[in-house]
Amino acid sequence: MRLHVCGLRVRDGGQASVLMLGFVVVLVGLVGLGVDVGGVALTKQRLQGDADAAALAAATAVDPAWVAGSTAAPFHAAAARGEATEALERRDSVGEITHLEVSGVSVSVTVTDRYRPALLGLLGLGTSRLDAHATATLRSA
Repeated sequence: MRLHVCGLRVRDGGQASVLMLGFVVVLVGLVGLGVDVGGVALTKQRLQGDADAAALAAATAVDPAWVAGSTAAPFHAAAARGEATEALERRDSVGEITHLEVSGVSVSVTVTDRYRPALLGLLGLGTSRLDAHATATLRSA
């Protein structure tokens, strides 16, 4: 289509192509954001399951000589870490135990992993550190 402005002929061809290109770029960015936010959520959920399993496994490292109500620590710290590590290996976890604390009748575990964005990584967004924390507490029957 040709327009006449001040006696000059002006063509408007190609404007639709520029608008469509802008739309496609925005759409790809939104899809990338959705994929990466979903990836972070799934990784965090898997990591929380790993932390829960590690804390429960660490809680099985109870000293056999411990009696409920005793003031002695019921856990062997090294055995608790070993049980937690084995639990992560059984789950094929890529996370690692960054903190394991034995406190009274509780065992707290923090598992850490890194997430690399799938699509937004192409734009230079680096990896994100994700942590999950779980605590298991002994209770007398």
